[in-house]
Amino acid sequence: MKRAAQAITLAGALLAAHAAAAEPEPPVRPAFAPRAAAAGADVASRAPASRPGAGGASAPAPTPRPMSVGAPVPAPATLSRRVAPAARAGDALCGDPRLTGARVPEVTGQGQCGIDQPVRLSAVAGVRLTRPVTVGCGVATALADWTEAVAKPAAQAHAGAALAAMTPFAGYACRPTNSQAGARISRHAMGQAVDIGAFTLADGREVTVLAGWRGRDAAFLRAAWRGACGPFGTVLGPDADRYHRNHLHFDTARYHSGPYCR
Repeated sequence: MKRAAQAITLAGALLAAHAAAAEPEPPVRPAFAPRAAAAGADVASRAPASRPGAGGASAPAPTPRPMSVGAPVPAPATLSRRVAPAARAGDALCGDPRLTGARVPEVTGQGQCGIDQPVRLSAVAGVRLTRPVTVGCGVATALADWTEAVAKPAAQAHAGAALAAMTPFAGYACRPTNSQAGARISRHAMGQAVDIGAFTLADGREVTVLAGWRGRDAAFLRAAWRGACGPFGTVLGPDADRYHRNHLHFDTARYHSGPYCR
């Protein structure tokens, strides 16, 4: 019995020793470093954290490689929204929302005649043109400036009614000055001039330059003529010569001495 008990005790000790010699569990691996939050971070920032080296020392993490100085930087998403207003403004006739009409093909003519970027106007600054007129953008914009700042206020102040329409007598025309043979080329031939012969008021009255210059509407017409000196470089009316007795001539010529107004 005593030997049997010793044998059992010896067998238990051998089993315990075998269990103690079994392969241990593998050590827990360190967690990976979190993904870099900043856009454009180098790949090295996503490498695993340092692993234990020989003797338990930690190996240093590799040094991140800097971004190339010449690397292209993507444009911000807001860029297209910033330029959109300018693009929309460019859709207006001559870039001026006060002008109503249409772009027309380039006008070419003999010699210096022609317009690079002509427009066919039907209204300016909210005032209708009784007939369309073809001019260049320079005179179109000047006409809008004058209509808005001078003609409309003058009609209200001196004629007692709002300005509803204007009647152009001439725009582009390939001809010499005053249509006189041998004269220098007219500003009309380059799309740089416009002639206005009559005004229609909101109450239905028509004011013509021919009849009104020395009539009941003289104050309105003379204020409109006088105020054109500045927006236009040349301003001619009935007192200038016989060629302008029935209209106001405006053109965008510029002189060192300032506007020429007669």
